[in-house]
Amino acid sequence: MTPTLLIITDREDFAADYLIVRLRELGREYYRLNVDQLFESTATFRVGGHEPTKRTVSCGGVSVDLRSVRSVWYRRALRPSPPPTLHPEFRRFGAAEVRHLFEGLVCHPEVCWVNPIAATEIAERKVYQLQLAGQHGLRVPATLVSTNREELEQFASLHCAVIGKPVSYGLVTSSQGQAYALHTHEVTRAQLTELDNLGGVPVLLQERVQKGTDVRVTIIGEAIYSVEIITPADAPVDWRATPEGLRYQRCELPPAIEAACRSLMSALDLAYGAFDFIRTENADWYFLEVNPAGEWAWLDVALGLPMRDSFVELFYGKS
Repeated sequence: MTPTLLIITDREDFAADYLIVRLRELGREYYRLNVDQLFESTATFRVGGHEPTKRTVSCGGVSVDLRSVRSVWYRRALRPSPPPTLHPEFRRFGAAEVRHLFEGLVCHPEVCWVNPIAATEIAERKVYQLQLAGQHGLRVPATLVSTNREELEQFASLHCAVIGKPVSYGLVTSSQGQAYALHTHEVTRAQLTELDNLGGVPVLLQERVQKGTDVRVTIIGEAIYSVEIITPADAPVDWRATPEGLRYQRCELPPAIEAACRSLMSALDLAYGAFDFIRTENADWYFLEVNPAGEWAWLDVALGLPMRDSFVELFYGKS
């Protein structure tokens, strides 16, 4: 039979490469479908009539019968980029056709998804996360998302310091085609006053919590890993923007925080989640966000964690 695990990713995904090394060591079957190669792939769906149902995909000369797939690792969204050879009038249409074909092919009610397509789409909405977090026992910083400058200025005046962050991914492409990320940063009232016109673009502000340390909590099925991210004294607000000097160490997760995380995961229909917290010097835990497709491999490498084996157990069951 063909692979029991389907990995939906792209060619630049280190985490997928890293897990696949472990799968090969264990002799586990898998099939990798790169979303940046969908237009180069072939796919067939057949149903009805006298022939049996057929769901196959082939990429790079390697084919998979999707009827044998029991688990899907959904690392990258199935949003293909049309090739330049496709006529401009049909590029948007063609991308939609390919996306709907592949999403329809890989979806099946008996397959374990990590995480389901629909659940991932919804869970990536930070505004929705923040609505649910408090209901499930997690403390969130005071937050305002608005397109109204006066409301934003008023919010900033109520707090000693505020930070701004993207509502979505925070990826920006320059006129030269260079991509860069917008990280969390401190925002002053003067900067808000200088905003002449938001143009309908929302601004997300939060009170700046005086942190003791950042904590990444990674949940993989039943397994949970809590890691302190220790930043240099002169590090920016967002540890992801720190060029060097980050240190990591395992830390204890209070049972109430673990229970709240699992409760939120259940509400979001997630089997995997990467949580970001701020833990203050008073041991207060503030929830920032949960990423349903967040990165994890760098922590596994840095601390020698058994995260890959937790994924193997989630995908294939206990040996």
